[in-house]
Parts: sequence; C-alpha cells; structure tokens
Amino acid sequence: MKTLYLIGAVLTLAACAQQQPPPLPPLPRMGPSIGEVTGISLGVMAGVAATAILVGRRHAGDFVFDAGYQFEMVLETSLALDADRVAAAVAGSNAQ
Repeated sequence: MKTLYLIGAVLTLAACAQQQPPPLPPLPRMGPSIGEVTGISLGVMAGVAATAILVGRRHAGDFVFDAGYQFEMVLETSLALDADRVAAAVAGSNAQ
C-alpha cells in the first residue's frame, strides 16, 4: 500500500481508488406532465361530444327528400286528401 503525503494530510491510494463520484442528479422532465395531457385530451373529447349532441338534436328533424325518392310510412290516423289537389300535384310532378 502506498502512502501519499500532501501538506500534512495522509491519504492512501487504496482509499482513493474505492471512492466513487457522487451520483448525477436526475434530468429535468421536458414538456407537459402526463396529467396535463390526459386532462386536456378528456376536455377536448367532452367538448366534441357535447357539440355533436347539440348539433345532432338541432338538425334531427331536417330530412329533405328529392323528387322521386321512394319511402314508406305508417300513419297512426286516417288521412283525408282533396282529389283536385292530388291531381294537381301529380300533374306538377310529371311535368318536371
């Protein structure tokens, strides 16, 4: 074992070789935290869902059928039609 004398202090080389440097501090996290990302994502999804529901409810009854479109419907009560108006409507649709 070698001994090193420096200005009144005695150090042994074996003791110096066994010492390890202190561990490095952890690196700082860059960017937003996972909680912020999750909160923003959930907020955006809730906003999109609310907008879709409001727009869907507002336009729920707005169906426009082109001339000649065929569909069926069941009426709960009887329907009385004026023969002259029906003939005029049929004549108008045939003219187009």
